[in-house]
Order: sequence, then C-alpha cells, then structure tokens
Amino acid sequence: ADFASPALQGACASAVRLDCLVFGDVYTRFATGHGLGRPRCPLDPPPVEGYWTSRLRELQARVGDRGPTVPAEAGADVGDCQHVFAKCYR
Repeated sequence: ADFASPALQGACASAVRLDCLVFGDVYTRFATGHGLGRPRCPLDPPPVEGYWTSRLRELQARVGDRGPTVPAEAGADVGDCQHVFAKCYR
C-alpha cells in the first residue's frame, strides 16, 4: 500500500531520473571531457540532504543544454535511461 501513495511514486520517479542523469553525466565526461547541461525535466529534491542533493543542485546550476553522450558499451543501463535522457534533453 505504501507504493500506491502518489507522493512516494513521485519521489521514486524523480530518484530514478536523477540516478540516470548522474550516470549520463559520468559517461559524457569520459566521452567528451564535458558534463551534461541543465536538465529540462522535473526533478524533486531528495528527502535527505547529502550526495544526491548536491548532485541535483550541481545539475540544476549548469548552463546549456548538452545532452548525454553514452557509448553503447555502457550496457543495459543505457537502455534503461534512454527515456530519461529523451525527456530531459529533447
């Protein structure tokens, strides 16, 4: 029943988007020497201050709209994040 809560579903969806963006940022830095631009998708703040909050603030403070450059060798994780990349960097 907990996962039926709209608030919890929203927090989980936002956490998945943030995880994908951090993943994409790391690969993009390796591939191009530059990180991602500011994402255009909605991202709710994590419920606890810490690593994820600092990564969210860092992404939101960026300029430009450079999307991810993730090589196919990155594996299945890339496929799972493609919908997030498309939504946040269209």
